Amino acid sequence: MSTSGHSHAALEKLSKDDLVDLLLKQGYRSLGKQGVETDQQPRGESSLLSSDCAQNGSSTAGADDGSKDSHAKKKQKKREPRPFDMSNYGQRHIALRLAYDGGQYCGMACQQATSNTIEGRLFEALLKTRLIVDPDKCSFSRGGRTDKGVSALGQVVGLRVRSRLSQAVIDAFSASTFPKSESRSPARSDSGGPDRDEPAQGGGYLSHEQRRQAVSLPGLAASMAAREGEFDYVRMLNASLPAEIRVLSWSPVPETFSARFGATHRTYKYFFLRNRLDVSRMRRACELLIGWHDFRNFCKIDPEVKSFTRRLYSFSVEPVPAFCAEPDSPTALWHFTVRGSAFLYNQVRCMVAVLFLIGEGKESPEVISDLLDIERTPARPIYDIAPGEPLVLFDIGYNDGEWVYDHNSLAATAKLWTPVAESYMLHCGRTHTMLDSLTALPVAVVGDKEGCRATATASATATATATTAATAATAAAATAAMQNGVSGGAHGSAMEEVAKGVALDYLNKVDAGFSTYTGSYLATLRFYFDVNNEYVLQKLKLLLFPFKKHEWTPSDSNSGQLRPPKDELNSPDLYIPAMAFATYILAMGFALGAQGRFTPDVLGLAGSSGLVILFLEVMGIKLTFYLTNGTRLAVLDLCSCCGYKFVGVVLVLAAKALLGSSVGYLLLLLSCASIGTFMVKTLRHLTVQGQGFTPGFITEGIASPAHSEVRKMQDYALWAVGGLQVVWSWYLSHGV
Repeated sequence: MSTSGHSHAALEKLSKDDLVDLLLKQGYRSLGKQGVETDQQPRGESSLLSSDCAQNGSSTAGADDGSKDSHAKKKQKKREPRPFDMSNYGQRHIALRLAYDGGQYCGMACQQATSNTIEGRLFEALLKTRLIVDPDKCSFSRGGRTDKGVSALGQVVGLRVRSRLSQAVIDAFSASTFPKSESRSPARSDSGGPDRDEPAQGGGYLSHEQRRQAVSLPGLAASMAAREGEFDYVRMLNASLPAEIRVLSWSPVPETFSARFGATHRTYKYFFLRNRLDVSRMRRACELLIGWHDFRNFCKIDPEVKSFTRRLYSFSVEPVPAFCAEPDSPTALWHFTVRGSAFLYNQVRCMVAVLFLIGEGKESPEVISDLLDIERTPARPIYDIAPGEPLVLFDIGYNDGEWVYDHNSLAATAKLWTPVAESYMLHCGRTHTMLDSLTALPVAVVGDKEGCRATATASATATATATTAATAATAAAATAAMQNGVSGGAHGSAMEEVAKGVALDYLNKVDAGFSTYTGSYLATLRFYFDVNNEYVLQKLKLLLFPFKKHEWTPSDSNSGQLRPPKDELNSPDLYIPAMAFATYILAMGFALGAQGRFTPDVLGLAGSSGLVILFLEVMGIKLTFYLTNGTRLAVLDLCSCCGYKFVGVVLVLAAKALLGSSVGYLLLLLSCASIGTFMVKTLRHLTVQGQGFTPGFITEGIASPAHSEVRKMQDYALWAVGGLQVVWSWYLSHGV
């Protein structure tokens, strides 16, 4: 029997076309039922055909489903980032020469508080181009650490990057280009003499032979050969860097290359306007700075630096030719050029600040000799350092080598920076013309009794005219009132208007003075409360674990002014002390309430006790350091430093209330050790220069006491302050 009720004889009678139609119908019906036989469908040839067709259809459908799944998997695989394996590529050590406008950046070196630094942007470009995978593992070194606002034309950094060449080719090139003597790490010597060069970190010095071995820039032929088949590092990085930062050139260097210790000299330029400065006096002072000297009075002291001796090869003050048609004009542009082996922190800006005082006639050129005499001037006197924006790191030199520059890259940089320079020049010319025009405007003012007229500035004229008009109006109203015999009623209104006018004038003056005072005071308070969440978390971590921190000097102070706390972790703030003090009062109430001893008077007693202790400590520290060396510390700075103790007291109160007195006293000792260490290191930063940061003239510090005795007395005072934290913290928390 066959399927669908057709017998074998019946099927034989069908034509070829009828058989094909019948088979197709049976196949489609089987596909619609997904190859499953029904009870009405008998087994037979047509059933077998249907089963075959169903199997073929099922396999086709399965194939389609499988293709869709595989396609989806391929798409999913494409979305996954491909892991980058640096070991598959050759790597080489290179040096990069950078130029940058530092006006809108927070300095050269990376910082925890901000990523807006030159190195931060450079590392972003290196990571983006996959030239490095980890900034901490690329043997990075810098030739100089410029501050906030300082620019550079010849900054040099060294690092290990990915290469297009194989490692075998790179190793062969290094072996043939750099002698084996250069592969040794330069040793450091503690010996010194008239022919010694740059001081090494920790107080040692590099000899001429050691410096020669440390230098590693290849010659012109080797530099050109290294570029054949290699990545165009200049183009790759400039495509990912901001417009203010440009890579000018690169050079292959040995693995031991140090951009800092391998340098033979550094050159800085500082630009300024001629104004009324006495250039001849400044030149005499510059000559006194040349040579090998102890420059501790021309820098911001870093407690980690052991040697302050540096060598200056040259120091000149000259006009800038392109902006000096008349060198003696007050608007002529001049610049200092100083070349030395190495420089201390803020050394160039401090030297320029002293030279400005000499040029203004406030100091004599001989003050340079006094400041270089450490026995006569053992501590840095009081003076503001010069701003950082006009300073440029012009060049860092290395022996036996030269940089190779690409014409197209330099042309692209010039094309990018030319509109910026033109914009500044146009703005300068427009503003200068407007200022000159103001002084030439003739204005009339009332002169003597005969009504003579004189010429004065517009601001003075407006002030005199307004004052005269107000006085005349007041006098006329008073005269009219007196002539009318005012005694009250309608006639008294004139005298009342006079009185109102005088009173309002007085109140306006008082309000103006009060607004000026409160405005400056509020601006100062705004600085101490300018914090963010990241700063608060980092500061609390520093308060509790200050033992491993080494850098306590604000890294980006400018003109003696600290950056706000949100941008500088070492800046003082009043937000944390204020919040900790308020929390201390609440914690005291909570702890006593948990013991059933709370009364409303407790809150007032806790607050008054905390304020009295804070006042006594601040006044004691201020008086102690003023008597030891005349150091004038800001009251708000001391309030900030001393107020941090309430953070530890809050932790002690919480531990006593929740974990018991034993744990509380243990935490008291630990918190006092942390807060005390923090206070000692912070106060040492404020007093380490001997005179604080108060602006003034240099001669105020010339007659300072012996540096060793003063330093010893201040050290004793600092440790006493740290030890007293145990007493204060115990007293503030002993009631629980």
